Amino acid sequence: MTSNAPHDSDTRHSCEQNDKLDTYTWTEYDARQGGVQVIKDNPNNVKITTEFLNIAGGDHGGSWAVRIKGEPIDPGTESFSFAWTCPS
Repeated sequence: MTSNAPHDSDTRHSCEQNDKLDTYTWTEYDARQGGVQVIKDNPNNVKITTEFLNIAGGDHGGSWAVRIKGEPIDPGTESFSFAWTCPS
């Protein structure tokens, strides 16, 4: 993971209930179809939206796709950003 977070930010590697996040909730959820999760992290000035989608087919119920979108809560303030790669 690569970060350009300000020195006083609280870099996160996961979301836990005791992380003092402003919002950490599913706004849509279906165990077979997918869902949308919104995480609002004011200390890092970022709102992260993850969308999970099941694509039907195959012998094991299909494949999963994910879209991750981050946007600043306050556009005038520096935000945390991150990047990662998944092995093929």
